[in-house]
Amino acid sequence: MKNYEDLTKEELIQLLLEKDIELRDLRIKYDKLILKYDNEHQRQLRDTYNTFVKKNEKLEPMDEAINEAEAKATKKRGQKPGSHNFTYDLKPTRTIIKELEESERICPSCGEVMVEIGSDSTKKIIKYPATYEVVEIITKKYACKNPNCDSTVRQQASDDIFGHSPVTPSVVADVINMKYSLGVPLDRYSKYLISKGINLSTQCLSNYVLEAADILNPLYSRLKYELTHNRANVIHADETTLKILDIKDREKCYMFVYTTTFYDNPVYIYEFSESRKTDKTEELFKDYKGYLVCDKYAGYDKFKDKLLGIQRCMAHARRYFFDVLKGLTPKEAKQSKARLVVEKFDKLFNQEKIFKEKKYTISVIKEKRNTNEYQKLVDSLHDEIWDIKAQPGSLLEKAVNYAKNSWDELFTYREYGYLEISNNIAERSVKPFVIARKNFLFSKTENGAQASGVLFSIIQTAKANGLCIERYLEYILNNINKIEIDDILPWSEKLPKELKLNLK
Repeated sequence: MKNYEDLTKEELIQLLLEKDIELRDLRIKYDKLILKYDNEHQRQLRDTYNTFVKKNEKLEPMDEAINEAEAKATKKRGQKPGSHNFTYDLKPTRTIIKELEESERICPSCGEVMVEIGSDSTKKIIKYPATYEVVEIITKKYACKNPNCDSTVRQQASDDIFGHSPVTPSVVADVINMKYSLGVPLDRYSKYLISKGINLSTQCLSNYVLEAADILNPLYSRLKYELTHNRANVIHADETTLKILDIKDREKCYMFVYTTTFYDNPVYIYEFSESRKTDKTEELFKDYKGYLVCDKYAGYDKFKDKLLGIQRCMAHARRYFFDVLKGLTPKEAKQSKARLVVEKFDKLFNQEKIFKEKKYTISVIKEKRNTNEYQKLVDSLHDEIWDIKAQPGSLLEKAVNYAKNSWDELFTYREYGYLEISNNIAERSVKPFVIARKNFLFSKTENGAQASGVLFSIIQTAKANGLCIERYLEYILNNINKIEIDDILPWSEKLPKELKLNLK
């Protein structure tokens, strides 16, 4: 094989197109493995959870809120991490004494050796697999012994992100994972910790969850940047409802979800909005000039002139006709116009499946989508829909109108090979939040919902990149202020290997 520097421009372009297909196929395969692993892992974790929570136990009122963290937190937003007012009685299993070497105790003012004048003691909880350990950390304090020197007390600087609070990143990572991956309410998790001899109240855990969201916000912002600067120049979007109790006169708020395609590093962004208006989407897209894949929601119409194009989800359009068949008997369905339309939709979806199976490059996919044979499939679907005379007010009329009103944007994908025919990637990304929402039902405050969006984004992006959520959360909490943000991104090659899932 030639060296890259020996390749012509045309050969390099062809090589990149082939690499695109390799990446897409690997992502799809990897996605299936992660889904399989996640299903099994969720079952095992729930089995563990059921050992300390009875299956028939009813939800307490605050159990139903995704962010009872915000509702029960005792600190004010923006308060320094670790500055909590609570008492706890923890018996350490070992003690770590942190003291300075004599060479480090030289007074910077007069050169005398500082003498010990006391110490600070903090008890920290470390979470190991299936167990916890309480460690006492004693940090020695020093002052200059020269009576004529006014040098201040000197001690080792702490790099503990949670300060003098008892928790460590290992514990907070576990709390976040249990809450946002499994929907375990903080009230129940607090009871579990108490059963282990660790008296951490729900209010304390709430503070730590909110602190973690604040600490990890720079990573969240960077993931949003990666989303809007993706290589394929395509973003998928969807949204789902979320009830916020503290927002009056508004029954529903929304959590918007944005994802990259299978041709890029997986990025999943969850962003809270107090309404279904796409104002925050507009802010997110201020520097984005690519394509958007979405459903027919009119809120996305404002981007028609701002982006290269909008691809409306064809699976959505097909679903309306399929829903018509659900209410019919087998005999009625066989004779229904809706069945013929669904079959013609399926022929287009089958073509996309064939393109992937044959590993066509992006340029070839675009070419195949614009052949005369492909156009005949499109024309046949068009004629079938336009020939339907549906009864006013019927499901069939609704299906026909939906398809007609979004017709041109259903086929934007034919002009750009990186576009998918459907929005299934984003719709599937909404499901983890919807499943979790069944456990928490509502959110207490807007601030808490925003924090939940931050944590959900990091968790789902980590999962999509094949990382162990709990281990990754612990790692980034330990390192977000110590190393470059590029080195802790979920796809960074500098991440420790032990953070990776063992997918088989």
